[in-house]
Amino acid sequence: MIGLLKTAQRKGLGTLFFSKLDCWAEKRKVRRLVLTVITESQAAVNLYRKLVLK
Repeated sequence: MIGLLKTAQRKGLGTLFFSKLDCWAEKRKVRRLVLTVITESQAAVNLYRKLVLK
């Protein structure tokens, strides 16, 4: 489980993390990553929606 403190949110850290994770997985030929979302966290939901739309 990974999360960010409210004071660390909206600074691009979540986007950076997922970008690095994507590069890591691609280099290792990982075919599937699974994401579980806690829907009570609107900030997390917004981040995941933004990432899916890219």
